[in-house]
Amino acid sequence: MELHCLLALAGARDLDGLDRWLHGRRSTNDRKATLLAQMGIGLRAFAAGDYELASVVLAAAVPRVSELGGSHAQNLLFQDIADLSWTRAQTMTRAAA
Repeated sequence: MELHCLLALAGARDLDGLDRWLHGRRSTNDRKATLLAQMGIGLRAFAAGDYELASVVLAAAVPRVSELGGSHAQNLLFQDIADLSWTRAQTMTRAAA
């Protein structure tokens, strides 16, 4: 499943691999393909440490991730990543103030 590959690339912080995957995406009206691309953008932002972007993108995508399949536990993992992105974004915002 592509979603798990994206997760592995993000976990390895393989930004080049994520960029190659994202570059290979084509515009489509397919809801699942659009959701998968959205997850790719959010996971790429997370891997790059852009927690503000990751939290925004993943907050929108994660509630629908079950449409892409995977177990309940795997889907919870994506929610944990979205939550962690939000927490880190908030921490960075407070530290900058």
